[in-house]
Amino acid sequence: MEIKVNGLEGIRVQQTEAEREFWKLYKRLRKKYHLTMHLSASVYEKRDDSIEIWRDEDGKRAETVCRIKREDIEECYEIAVLDLKFYEKRMQEREDRGQEIQEERIWKTCSRSQ
Repeated sequence: MEIKVNGLEGIRVQQTEAEREFWKLYKRLRKKYHLTMHLSASVYEKRDDSIEIWRDEDGKRAETVCRIKREDIEECYEIAVLDLKFYEKRMQEREDRGQEIQEERIWKTCSRSQ
């Protein structure tokens, strides 16, 4: 992607591997778990970059998934990827437990009626 900065043309902005992985993972999980994100990246040295992701429930913040602040946005992306993977695993385990409980209730109900 080419951008124009203060009259300079032809600056090529490359996405890093961590950034590509972050966006791919975030887009997938955003739909599944109703996630919202705020990202702030500075072009100035010694300014903190940040990524904050949370789960929305009825338009309100229900749960913080990650809150990262570093001087390097690349480091923010790397940490956010790890946090998102952990969140996905935790949510999947929660869903699996819910399914097991539901199956157990059905089994108990069926065995009582016999």
